[in-house]
Amino acid sequence: MKKLLLISYFFPPANFVGAQRTAYWAENLHKYGYYPIVITRQWNENQTTLTEKQNKNELVVEKHEGYEVHRLPYKESLRDKLDQSGKYPLLRRLLTLKEMILSNFFISALPFSNFYSYSKELLQNDEDISAERKSNQLCILYAGTLYAEQNVEILIEAVGNFRSDIQLKFIGIEINAREKDRVLMLSKKYNVDVVIESRKSAKLIHDDYCNADLLFITGFSNIKGYLPVKMFTNFQTGKPILLCPSDDDVMEEFIRKTNSGYIANSVDECKAILEELIAKKKRGESIQLERNTKEAYFYSREYQTKKLAKILDTL
Repeated sequence: MKKLLLISYFFPPANFVGAQRTAYWAENLHKYGYYPIVITRQWNENQTTLTEKQNKNELVVEKHEGYEVHRLPYKESLRDKLDQSGKYPLLRRLLTLKEMILSNFFISALPFSNFYSYSKELLQNDEDISAERKSNQLCILYAGTLYAEQNVEILIEAVGNFRSDIQLKFIGIEINAREKDRVLMLSKKYNVDVVIESRKSAKLIHDDYCNADLLFITGFSNIKGYLPVKMFTNFQTGKPILLCPSDDDVMEEFIRKTNSGYIANSVDECKAILEELIAKKKRGESIQLERNTKEAYFYSREYQTKKLAKILDTL
């Protein structure tokens, strides 16, 4: 069995979606002849922030069936503190620039640097969630970190036209204080009552997915070819997804191929979608879509792990 080094900042018990994909690889790649050795940092159980003080901050090596995990002690850096606080944006950008320069220098100096020239494959991810909702209001949920490149104004302005019929909830956006303030500013501007809750563990947030009717996701301005893990998490709930605005790229392609949601690029388009869904709920009709699950298999963890194994076989 070939040994495979997996270096991942996120790994269970960290409560971040990126941790789940790496965990699935670690637990299943032995089926394809690989023995993963995972290098990660120490995480507390269900940790929801990056800078939390560790209960057991020492080197730990865990042996599991088919793989092993090396957990390194975590030491908070100035960059970590700045990222969590959302303050001093200029200093954060300077630190990012420094890291990019140093990273590129060391990578180019490594003997295996040529690896990066041909190993460029897109691997996707899914989550396993099922949910059901019973309520008079249309509940729209956004779960996860929010970034400056994401446009939430179209949705918030559209929701302002249906205040009594819609509940708009954001979970986990407090990680980036500036983006939380942006949502609050927009909600005040358009007179929308927004519910904002702190990041939750995977078990706790399951209830929020169950209580949601529509899962909100947005493209990133000036970023193409990026399919966030959140897309797969949302898909697996079975609830329709609202992509607003579109990325005009892989996110929209996913929605259309799997028939898993709606796409809106303007306030009027968003209003029309919301109006239709509200009317269906009031009539007691289902707002679920007939999704293309056969197409969705190609995005499953099982399929993506097979794909990774085939890529590794070519190296």
